[in-house]
Amino acid sequence: MNRRGRAILALVATTSLWGLSFPLMRMINVLMVRAVPAAPGGMSTASILVDQVTRASFYMAVRFAMAMAFLGLAAPGLFRGLTAAEWGMGIGVGLPFAAGFLFQVAGLNEIPSSRSGFLTSLCVAFTPIVMIAVERRRPRIAAMMGASIAILGTAFLTGLFVAGGPIGLRLSADVGARVGLGDGLTIAAAFIFAFQVVAVDLFARRMPSERLTAGMFLGVVVVAAVVGAAGALARPSPSGFSGWTALLADVPFLVLTAITAALCSTLAFWLMNRFQPEVSPVQASSIYTMEPVFATLWALWLPGLLGPAIGVDEPSEHFHASLLIGGTLIILGNVVGLSETPRDFSTPESTR
Repeated sequence: MNRRGRAILALVATTSLWGLSFPLMRMINVLMVRAVPAAPGGMSTASILVDQVTRASFYMAVRFAMAMAFLGLAAPGLFRGLTAAEWGMGIGVGLPFAAGFLFQVAGLNEIPSSRSGFLTSLCVAFTPIVMIAVERRRPRIAAMMGASIAILGTAFLTGLFVAGGPIGLRLSADVGARVGLGDGLTIAAAFIFAFQVVAVDLFARRMPSERLTAGMFLGVVVVAAVVGAAGALARPSPSGFSGWTALLADVPFLVLTAITAALCSTLAFWLMNRFQPEVSPVQASSIYTMEPVFATLWALWLPGLLGPAIGVDEPSEHFHASLLIGGTLIILGNVVGLSETPRDFSTPESTR
């Protein structure tokens, strides 16, 4: 298998690990709400948002501190000899990721894992826009066609489109009722993630791409710690500081967070940073539309298996025909989008 083939398989494996994180993070959110209930003083959208982002920040700080420790144990060479410029480029990847991930985790309080996975995959629609603005180059037609097919597949996957209407396809009758705070947060996350995808592509031309991972994790920990502390001070929880410390002694929280740190962060983001530069940003974001497929597959059985064991009432989701249709379209979109040259640039390689 050639380098590009290995890169594609590695990025698909990355999306499988990211998909695993969705049902796990929903259960983690339940544990955090239990330990750190909402602050008093009203239930406005702004208040709810502050509470959710504060909890998300705490989880992110713990998860990526663990991930950084796991990375140091598994690949200490990635830390040796890093220059200030290389740390800076890694942090440059971590900053947009941290912002996007904050919104994504907060949004998971409001919407199911499969829906969050779909909305996150809208990153594939935003990436070409960001790429044109930042890198001054256009993706090719096949990459855009593949991305469009993949987006249609994710819409089917979560029931946004159903059969019927004059063209055999219509929006679900309750789509308007579904749009809420969680949707808005996750769409914002998808837009910010597009900057992360382009940042990896941009910085990987200046340093070995896997060495971005350490700085990326550090950037996430710093952003999460600052935002979490600010949120906790702005809206103190009734449980006070003891609620946060109790989480650090809560075995289910620590176990689930360690799983997401080791598999969904350390391994997944090392694979992403190592192999994404082998394809173009739009092709990479198209591959990442596999994430909601895996998120849905994991959500079909994992919550029902783990929930009772850790005392969390989080039922598994159910299989539906749109999973087959949506998953097939996503795979087809990836086949189309990846059918061109290894790096799908409209600018010749020699001019970069």
